[in-house]
Amino acid sequence: ADSDLPARFPGGGSTAPDWFASIQPQVEAHLGPTRSRLNIVAGNVFPNFSLLPRVFSIRVNHPRGPQATEVWSYCLLPADAPDEVRSAIHGQYQLVFGPGGLVEAEDGENWISMTSGAASARTDDRPLYVDMGLGTEYRTDELPGTLGPLMSEHNQRGFYRTWRRWMTEA
Repeated sequence: ADSDLPARFPGGGSTAPDWFASIQPQVEAHLGPTRSRLNIVAGNVFPNFSLLPRVFSIRVNHPRGPQATEVWSYCLLPADAPDEVRSAIHGQYQLVFGPGGLVEAEDGENWISMTSGAASARTDDRPLYVDMGLGTEYRTDELPGTLGPLMSEHNQRGFYRTWRRWMTEA
């Protein structure tokens, strides 16, 4: 067994990590040895769907005009998990993304600042710089698509490439 596996699972201080470790053989049988051990921090599906697996959250972003976006955030709970595990996952979600969550409050300010900054006339003649990790993308036979390291703007480049294609093709 993978000794660092329980450390990746949510709900520390509860039985959640033990429960996740106990079902890992089933997960591996279903997904295979590589995909069953992916430790995704965040992901996006163009154009408006986001997933944050570490806190069992998905989000759907709904544009509401040039200066407004409505974000629907959901906590996903394993249906067959014991109540204590489900409670630990939900508690972690609330701690991070609840109304007074540690990350939600901070990110809300970031979204507001980015929206107002993007509307600034000072950015009109400047290229968008998303080069962090450029050239470090790679492919593997075990997973589809192009991958990038944790600290990169690989996802952002893919988002803007797709957006540009949608905006310029007939």
